[in-house]
Amino acid sequence: VHLGGDEVTACWAHAPRTAAWMRANGFARRFDNATDEPPRRPDVVVDGYLYHIARLQARYEHDVLTYVVDTLHRTPVVWEEVFGNAHHAAADDDSAPPPLPSRTIVHVWQNASLAAAAVRAGHRVVLSDSFYVDRQNPICVGANCTTRWMYTLTWNDMYNAPLLPEGGSTAQSSSDGSSTAAAAAADALLYGGEVVSFGESTDASNVDDRIWARGIVVAERLWSGGVTYAAPPELVQRRFAA
Repeated sequence: VHLGGDEVTACWAHAPRTAAWMRANGFARRFDNATDEPPRRPDVVVDGYLYHIARLQARYEHDVLTYVVDTLHRTPVVWEEVFGNAHHAAADDDSAPPPLPSRTIVHVWQNASLAAAAVRAGHRVVLSDSFYVDRQNPICVGANCTTRWMYTLTWNDMYNAPLLPEGGSTAQSSSDGSSTAAAAAADALLYGGEVVSFGESTDASNVDDRIWARGIVVAERLWSGGVTYAAPPELVQRRFAA
């Protein structure tokens, strides 16, 4: 069951009852602008208090996920922020809740480094960070990237997107071409990928174009395992059109 958990922001600190509860229960403290380090997101300073949003979400999600696994006997799926904030909280607070239940699947939608971190922590991962079909700009940016401003051309980036960044696998090979045991174990935790799209710019007039211009490409990329195919675009286009 997908439990969400993404984009938790400073809104908790601006809700009077929640903010008061956080101050009373050790999730907020006085903040000194002159001496204290600026907080890391999603933690935030409001009216002279530092609110530990990551710690609060980590505590809440831990309780929910434990109930889902131990009582409902279901496998939870959460957005990457749940995993990231749990580790953020653990780094800042020795009393933070333990890591997420091992059965938790982490759905990565924007931060590829969290995919590798989740795999190293033993979690299965679903990838979407390179596969948002509502993108109107290139996934790859910078001086060494080819500019593809039309969203229908971003399939090039999706086709060649690494499934896991360095430190996660898929798939690092040894000199004889065979995957190492560590890479194979990491690959086994890559549960799959999902083509996704925000719906604000999609309706019946463009949903098919939006999905199938690149959905086929992503499907082949995922079904082909850890190999990245840097095939000439015209060859790929000809094959998919057949």
